[in-house]
Amino acid sequence: MKMIIQGLILTDKGPVDIKELKPGDKVLNQLHRAFAVKEIQNKSVSVAYTFGKNPKLIVSKGAILKTVYGNKKVAEAEKTSFYMAQPNMRMVKDKAEKTVGKYITYEIKAEGCDSIFAGNYCFKLEDNDA
Repeated sequence: MKMIIQGLILTDKGPVDIKELKPGDKVLNQLHRAFAVKEIQNKSVSVAYTFGKNPKLIVSKGAILKTVYGNKKVAEAEKTSFYMAQPNMRMVKDKAEKTVGKYITYEIKAEGCDSIFAGNYCFKLEDNDA
């Protein structure tokens, strides 16, 4: 299960802190199309990942990055570098780092949406018809 712990989610009204996002807000997908948030679930986890070039973004173990070269589980990104295309089309080389602690995660469900931007990195949404 992929979830965002900390970060700004790109919406049709600009970046919104994941903790402030609510049903009805419109998130932008990889093609910059807006989709209404249907539901946000939260849960506790003990493993998280941070990013060297994006320190304000924290995600849970199951997050799936949509990299320049395809989808990559964040746990795999700990072992190797990856390239992200950001919304401004700038390419960034980064690496994930595992951290252990107590975290509250947020899973976004938006009808018809297959991806979201969190902290300018794109993540795959599993359940796009929820």
